[in-house]
Amino acid sequence: MGIRAKLSISIMLMLFVMTAFIDLAVYQIYKQDIENTELTSMQDANEILSDNIRNLIVSIEENLMNEIGRCDVFDYQSALSETASSSVVRKMKGLATLMRFRGVDCKNVFILDKYTCRFFYNCQPNEEMTIDDFRRRQVYQEITAGGETLFQSRGSTTWRSFPDQPEEIYIIKSYIDPADMDYKGILCLTIERELFRTLIGEHKFDSIIYDEKGGLLYDSREREGTASPAGEENWEEYLRVENPIRRRKGEWRLTALIAKQEAFGEIAALFKMLTAAEAGVFIVMVYIVYKVSAGFLWNITTLTNNFKQINAGQQPFKIVPHSHDETAYLCEQFDDMYEQLKENTRQMVLSGMLLEKAEYNSLLAQMNPHFLYNTLESVSAMAKLSGQQDIVRVIRMLSHLLRASLSGGKQEIPLRQELIYIRCYLELQKIVAGGRITWDIAVEEELEECPVPKLILQPIVENSIIHGLKDLLDDAIIIITANVREERLVLEVCDNGKGTSQEVLDSLLLQEEPPEDEDRAHIGIRSIQKRLHILYGSTYGLEMYSEPGNGMIVRLNLPYGKGRDSC
Repeated sequence: MGIRAKLSISIMLMLFVMTAFIDLAVYQIYKQDIENTELTSMQDANEILSDNIRNLIVSIEENLMNEIGRCDVFDYQSALSETASSSVVRKMKGLATLMRFRGVDCKNVFILDKYTCRFFYNCQPNEEMTIDDFRRRQVYQEITAGGETLFQSRGSTTWRSFPDQPEEIYIIKSYIDPADMDYKGILCLTIERELFRTLIGEHKFDSIIYDEKGGLLYDSREREGTASPAGEENWEEYLRVENPIRRRKGEWRLTALIAKQEAFGEIAALFKMLTAAEAGVFIVMVYIVYKVSAGFLWNITTLTNNFKQINAGQQPFKIVPHSHDETAYLCEQFDDMYEQLKENTRQMVLSGMLLEKAEYNSLLAQMNPHFLYNTLESVSAMAKLSGQQDIVRVIRMLSHLLRASLSGGKQEIPLRQELIYIRCYLELQKIVAGGRITWDIAVEEELEECPVPKLILQPIVENSIIHGLKDLLDDAIIIITANVREERLVLEVCDNGKGTSQEVLDSLLLQEEPPEDEDRAHIGIRSIQKRLHILYGSTYGLEMYSEPGNGMIVRLNLPYGKGRDSC
């Protein structure tokens, strides 16, 4: 995937995430505002509605009490044996008529008096219903089984609804004669549930009325068929508030609720329109980003194509930047780089030719060491035949040193082998100096296998002999020690020569390029420092300490056990 595509996709994703985040935040804020507004409105309306329902219920119950007394419905109990059923039914009919005038349309009236006498009157001539039909209803079972226990107190009125007749409401009255406070019996009026719809009126929210025992009296959703079965309500789908309907005997509850889907319908429609508009803007932004990116990515695209040309072995073309920004600098650097690359290629071809010539000369030069070794062996054999054992020993030591210095192989050798070389060198120097040089090598056996650079000590010892001990007629001594300090192998070469100033030593170690007339011993000291830095890094190296007349100490700091061949 190219930069242009990645850039376009990145910008689009960023815009999408930002838009989605803003939309979600606005939606939540707007939704919360609508929810708070709806709940406040419902709470206010429901409080007023609960007061109105309470007043209407109280009015119906008072009217029922008054009309029962006016119709003398229970007067038959004074002469019960002489009372005819038709007379009681006629009074029940009068009661139903008076209640209809009061706004309560009764479907039937049922009486269960204190003597367990039962009377029934059907107020709907178009619907044939007898007391036997009424006996099969749950309300009848409730009245006959409960009796006065249905009521919180004698003389009170209770309202009930039962599942077998969900469209009906029962007003059940425990009647006490106000004249003598004598209990007369229970009177039950059956009315349509639509009475509550009339009491509640029309509102944008639904209403549910529960009696004092939590039983359902009315649910306005039943009219639209949106009510859930009993016990299966999912209240999370609604916004709802509750208010009490206070009565003298027990409180009802009036619940106002509205489906969230309906309450948030406007915001859902609004966000659909907003999403459609954002989709259009998103498409336009994709087009703009794609076009704009084509301009400032031209330089990078051209650079990429030129690299492909070079990779394929073809000549790249000259880049003329289309935009004068950072990428224009890259194009200029590419052109310069390509020119430099051509020059480097030419130099590499020339260097290759020179290298081949040097290798040829090296093959010729390899004849010289072999010739030198063979010559030394011949001289040694001649001295041995003549009985010159000292000369034989010197020649062997010289041959050993020459092999060590001229042979290739590993850059690091065990300290033990390095000490063998330096002993040979000191023996030769002792012979040259007429026996006035002595030495002492103090190295623990466990350190002799530690790796050190090959011939690292010889230039230091040579420097001590040439510059420190050359004017000393006797008692010239060189001491070589090895120990471990702070995870480093420290080799020290000390002499008792004439010494020099510390400034001269510091200058020697700091010089990058030696003077043309500098002696070989100083060059060897500087080469040791470079070798150590190349092999182990600048944290390791050479230290030199001296004062005029007090000899010199040369200290080598090497890795302990971290060379190419560990201790």
